[in-house]
Amino acid sequence: MPSKKYYTDSEKKKNIYTIVNLKNSIIELERDVTKIHLNLKTIAREIYHLYNDIVPEDFEKMLRSNIDEMPLISN
Repeated sequence: MPSKKYYTDSEKKKNIYTIVNLKNSIIELERDVTKIHLNLKTIAREIYHLYNDIVPEDFEKMLRSNIDEMPLISN
């Protein structure tokens, strides 16, 4: 039968392994959140530029009409 010390060492190794895995998971999650944040900033910039390119009359028409019925807006 293994000694009590063996179980304690084994439990410590498991705990360390678990902590390292959690740390790595948190780091990966942080990277993913950073990527999402950057993508959202890019999308927001594109929306801002598209919004500024729309002529106010066309924008009002778009708000009142169905999107499928809107003619293409040329630059």
